[in-house]
Amino acid sequence: MKKHFLSFVCFTLLLMCMGLSKLHAVTVYDTICKNDSITIGSLPSGAACQLWNTGATTPQITIAPLVNTTYSVTVWNNVPAIIAQDTFHIAVKPKPSVWITSQSGNNVVCVNGNLQLTANADVNPVSYLWSTGATTQQITISPTSSPTVYSVIGTYNGCSNTASFTVYIQIPPMAYSITGDSTYCTGQAGVSVGLNGSESDCWYKLYQNGMGIANVNGTGYSLIFGTYPTGTYTIKGFKTLLGCDAPMNGTLHVTTLPLPQAAGTITGPTTVCQNTIMTYSITAIPYASSYDWSLPTGATITLGQGTPSITVDFGPTSISGDIKVRGHNACGDGAFTAIFVTVHPTPDLTVIASHTSICAGLNTTLTATTTSSGCTFLWSNSLGTANSVTIYPDTTTTYAVTVTAPNGCSSIGYITINVHPLPKVTLHLAQNSFCPDQGPTRLLGGFPAGVGGFYSGTCVHAGDTVVPSSTAPSTYIITYTYTDMYGCSADATELAVFNAATPPIFLNINGPIYINTPPFDLKIYTQPYGGTFSGPGVDSTNSMFYPAEAGYGTHQLFYTYTHPVTGCTAQQSQYISIGTLGVHELSVAIGHIRIFPNPTANLLNLHGIDTKEIQNIRIMNLFGEVLLTTGTITTNMQLNLSLYVPGTYLICFTNADGLSKGKRIVKIN
Repeated sequence: MKKHFLSFVCFTLLLMCMGLSKLHAVTVYDTICKNDSITIGSLPSGAACQLWNTGATTPQITIAPLVNTTYSVTVWNNVPAIIAQDTFHIAVKPKPSVWITSQSGNNVVCVNGNLQLTANADVNPVSYLWSTGATTQQITISPTSSPTVYSVIGTYNGCSNTASFTVYIQIPPMAYSITGDSTYCTGQAGVSVGLNGSESDCWYKLYQNGMGIANVNGTGYSLIFGTYPTGTYTIKGFKTLLGCDAPMNGTLHVTTLPLPQAAGTITGPTTVCQNTIMTYSITAIPYASSYDWSLPTGATITLGQGTPSITVDFGPTSISGDIKVRGHNACGDGAFTAIFVTVHPTPDLTVIASHTSICAGLNTTLTATTTSSGCTFLWSNSLGTANSVTIYPDTTTTYAVTVTAPNGCSSIGYITINVHPLPKVTLHLAQNSFCPDQGPTRLLGGFPAGVGGFYSGTCVHAGDTVVPSSTAPSTYIITYTYTDMYGCSADATELAVFNAATPPIFLNINGPIYINTPPFDLKIYTQPYGGTFSGPGVDSTNSMFYPAEAGYGTHQLFYTYTHPVTGCTAQQSQYISIGTLGVHELSVAIGHIRIFPNPTANLLNLHGIDTKEIQNIRIMNLFGEVLLTTGTITTNMQLNLSLYVPGTYLICFTNADGLSKGKRIVKIN
């Protein structure tokens, strides 16, 4: 609607203003190719609106006429007044029709093959421009990838058109392998020649000495061309569509094969001994692919069967006879060649030892015997030629002996003597010094310990015990012997000392001694010094004796002394008598008194005092000095010792008869 409205306004203005202004009139002639487009238009100064004869109202229009066509446009200003009337004459030229053809008539080419392409047009003369850059009508191409597109631009009278052509590369036949034997026997027709596979879209040609002689179509399976005689054969495969070809794998050289010729002279010893290994050989036999050997009874081939050279083992049962050989191939056997071999028996041999397992340092005797007469012996290890030898090996050793018969044949025997090392024995006695008061003591310290070991010596009993109390004082040699699982023994020794008794001296103690006698030192009555005392009234921490503590009666005192070197202990005793005048009741009364705590640092409690019997209490030091005395006696009392010097004191209880008996107390910090 808008376009039509503008056209009406412009047409009205045209009627109103026609002839009022000077017109701008332009005539344009232009040419285009058919199916191409062109843009035309007019935009003079002051233009306000336009109207084309096509009805368009834009300053420019794009057109694509198929035939010669005239276009016109009228232009107005804002007055409005017509300021331009332009005319465009467009001539249309035809485009050429272009297409590409191939020389072979198809678009497939073999690998590395060529194809000729031709550009064609429906008019002449036409110029061409190929996508390869060529400007000729024909080009030859050799594509390297598939597919490949080739194009050409054809130009006629300034107008161009384009054509394209797609080329594909045909895959060559797959390479299979030629099959067939390389030889055939004289008198036969030849060998069967074939291919171990094929493709159904291919056919295959067989060549003999470069000349094609047979064609076979592919089946997708193996092929047989037929039977052919001597010659050199190859096969080539061809694609059925284009004939693209490829050689198959392999070349088959076919020749005739005659029987092997007669063998030459056999080389090798003609006289041998049983139990020996020999080598026999011949030169290569023409046309032989393998060799057939024949041996005397008892002989065997250990190496080289089927070859020109063999190794033969003449076993203990082998006998004299022919060694023969002939050549063999696929067509048959050649003639035998023989050599006679004399086989001598070897002497039998037995080797024994008096002991095959011995301990280091011992000997054994080796003996070799044979039932053959006139034989000689030779031992290894430089043991000589006697049939019996005595050896002293240090380590396990294998010995060999060779027995040789008068015919020169020999046998070798072997025997191994196992030598066991002696056990490593040590002796470190757990106790090597004994005292005369010591009872039966078991010996320890021998290594290895356990079953197999025992002790010996003039002082040893039952293999492991000494009795010091019944053994004369002296130094003895004790030996420890150990025998291992192989029966091998070794020993070690150590000295043991049995000490003599050294009883101390305990002299008589001069009297009289009473309960109230002050404590005194016993060591002045003994020799040597350094022992310990025991018995009633004896302080075990020193050598002091307390008569009041011992009480009335006769007491046995003991002095025990340990020798500082031997460690042996001896004891001596002495009897001492304490006066007994009227002290029985006093002893009974004191026995009921509880003294605690003892030792004490401060207060000493006395409980259970018989006030009728006890009349006085004193405390004395070890020198007999009285430190405290009291006649005020109660059943339970408490004494303060806090000011006393730490040490041992004697508390004495005295009855009405003036008799006293004491007990030890200890003051501590």
